[in-house]
Amino acid sequence: MEAEIMAAKLKIQKAEPMEGKAVGMKSMEIEVGGVLNEYKPNAEFARNEEILKIVEETTDYKTALAKFYISLDDYKKDIWEYNKEVSSFNEERRECQSICDMVARLPGKILEHNKRAKNLANWAKLLKIAEEDLERKARKRIHFLILASAS
Repeated sequence: MEAEIMAAKLKIQKAEPMEGKAVGMKSMEIEVGGVLNEYKPNAEFARNEEILKIVEETTDYKTALAKFYISLDDYKKDIWEYNKEVSSFNEERRECQSICDMVARLPGKILEHNKRAKNLANWAKLLKIAEEDLERKARKRIHFLILASAS
């Protein structure tokens, strides 16, 4: 982008004072990209208050253009910083989205674990019943063995 700015040849074709304007305010024609534009540094034609301020502060248009390019570089730096912040925000958003996706899958995993837990609980109940049954059978056998040895 800097190359494009530097490549744009600005030629001051005429610099005559405009009628009814403050001292130092001049009109000039500038050739930008092969198109001749009249530039009048007043409020109705200025697109940016800062540019108007720069032009009002100086009568030397080459200095004004240099200041304009410096402020344009500052704007480009601000835009670069803004894009960098947007990029980091998008990266953080992607990370948050992946965490949200993981959290969204949790209920399914919880249900799956609950099913496994119920199955394990059922198995534990069955094992407890089998253990109690074995204990009863073992007591009966021991009782029969005691009765058989006593007779």
